Amino acid sequence: PAQVFKMLPDQSLLGRIRVADSLRPFAAEICERYLADGIRSADVRRARASVDLLCAWERWIPVEGFSRLVAETDIELRRAALPALRYACATEQEAAPEIVKLLEFPDERVHAPAARAASDMRILTSIPLLLSQLRREGPVSALAAAQALASMGSEGRDLLESEIISSARPQYAMQALEQSLVAERG
Repeated sequence: PAQVFKMLPDQSLLGRIRVADSLRPFAAEICERYLADGIRSADVRRARASVDLLCAWERWIPVEGFSRLVAETDIELRRAALPALRYACATEQEAAPEIVKLLEFPDERVHAPAARAASDMRILTSIPLLLSQLRREGPVSALAAAQALASMGSEGRDLLESEIISSARPQYAMQALEQSLVAERG
């Protein structure tokens, strides 16, 4: 597994997918022995490949201090790592600070993935930031925030209903509520 893991950054996207699949039986060992060093690597390709591997496995494999490791890296890697937070962080409390920081980050490119991560992990403390994002951001980020609010239970849905009535931009809230209801009813 160590040798195959080392090859990961040099692979094409298709190669990474195949390597990720072949490494799946060794996921626990790789996470325990190699993944943290891969994420910490000064080689951005190696760090990104390590995060991509974790995302590709789509299963809960805790990596000790994952959100701290990711928070110490550049913004593109942090952005890529957002979907992996739900697989790598042992608790919501561990992931919440990184998600909140990225929701507050001045670069709007990270807001939509951060909203999706808040939704995936049901970070209720992010609700005020999501509401602000819904009201002020561009279409992609506003819709992501609305969808995240829709997944936050009755509190989030109540806020979306209020936005439909009182907001100058009700379309995002309306679309998210509609999608939520359709998904709920199957």
